[in-house]
Amino acid sequence: MNNQPRIFIGGRLHKTRKDLMNTYELIDGICHSSDFATYLPHRDSRNYIKEKYQTPQERAMHLLEVDIRGLLSCQHGIMVLNAPSHGVGIELEIARNNDKDLIGLAHPRTIVSPNCIGIGSAVKKIFRYTGDEDLERLLPPILKELRKDPNFLKKTYSPEEIYREWFTKAQKESYSWMHE
Repeated sequence: MNNQPRIFIGGRLHKTRKDLMNTYELIDGICHSSDFATYLPHRDSRNYIKEKYQTPQERAMHLLEVDIRGLLSCQHGIMVLNAPSHGVGIELEIARNNDKDLIGLAHPRTIVSPNCIGIGSAVKKIFRYTGDEDLERLLPPILKELRKDPNFLKKTYSPEEIYREWFTKAQKESYSWMHE
């Protein structure tokens, strides 16, 4: 397992959003089926922190540090962008600054910040999905290519392509000032 490339699976963590947690778990299973190890912050960071730190204050103080270490230990990432989060924003910026290639996932009606898809962004491709079946169809071929060529995302997708594909009518209306 140590020789397997590792994928960070990120997205907003919120205990009332079971749908998001289920999505992360599904992605984890798809990654494992494609022979990738994974880092899931809600599983791996929390387990580590609970073992190492005793008080809630200590755990809170070290959460970001542990998540960053987890992200940096991975070659790639898959970010679910359906729910805004400061944590996801921080993870996107850390990935960008450390040349990590990310796949973005979002529902069709989700308005994703242009900061996630601009030139220099770590997100190399955003896929729209409406349910589990879409993820089960979309991710395995991409992961197969990543196993063959770790630079697949960087070579295959451009910021201009992401812009053309992603900036739907709703997206353009939300950021209309860019189109004036």
